[in-house]
Amino acid sequence: MTLNDGSSSMARVRVGLTGHREPIDYDVATPSHIALAGATRSGKSALAYWLLGQLAAMPWVRIVGSDVSSLLLHPFAGDPLVALGQDDLDAHARALEGVDKLMRTRLDRLLAERCDKLDEFTVACPLVVVVIEEFPSLLELAKTLDASTSPRGKLEARLRSVFLRLVTQSAKCGIRMMVIAQRMDASILQGVARSNIETRFLLRSDEAGIEMMIPDLDDRQRAFLARARPGVGFMTAPCVPPTLFRGVAVAYQQYLDQAEACAASSSASLPVTDP
Repeated sequence: MTLNDGSSSMARVRVGLTGHREPIDYDVATPSHIALAGATRSGKSALAYWLLGQLAAMPWVRIVGSDVSSLLLHPFAGDPLVALGQDDLDAHARALEGVDKLMRTRLDRLLAERCDKLDEFTVACPLVVVVIEEFPSLLELAKTLDASTSPRGKLEARLRSVFLRLVTQSAKCGIRMMVIAQRMDASILQGVARSNIETRFLLRSDEAGIEMMIPDLDDRQRAFLARARPGVGFMTAPCVPPTLFRGVAVAYQQYLDQAEACAASSSASLPVTDP
């Protein structure tokens, strides 16, 4: 079972199994951004390890982004568009602004080639997956830093601005966002951003989290998800109704070994044409 609109198979990953124990796949190249959420110990991190580990093995996929925990994107730390940790919060804005610059470069190329979208990916022009780990935490940290800066800083505003630009404009340029949080709040998943982040993975969550992520769940499904075991959740994607999945348990060390090996192999390959 493959959950996408059928337009691509460039970045297909195995999500896990359906409730009937059938394999369930999703193509990250589908023109939709991704949200992944779940409570503490819901299996959210393991699902992220599992998905990114598969993507890292694809030479035509480039993984970049922001990770205040330093754990998830550690294997990709050598990429100039990756920011880790909390010591330099401005680096996270610079990394995302670098993705914004890449997006504009690709958009200029599309216009020059009289095309309206980029949907074929190579090592020279890869699918770019922009991971933002614990985005609400990043915004809160930026807000605190701004309040302590004189004159008042603008880091939070920069992060929100570049996030909105990427969510609304980057899909046509071969860029997919993967936003991860324990709970998505209205300041992230609302308005035009909500309509562009159509692919959503939700593991165990409370009622407010369910309503924000997948409001189409019925009462029985909501009750199930509120007490779901780690790695079990629902996902939805463009043209796909909420679907139960059971993810694959991946230990952090296993993820590191695989992703670091793939990242090292990618860095030794031909240079990409993107910045």
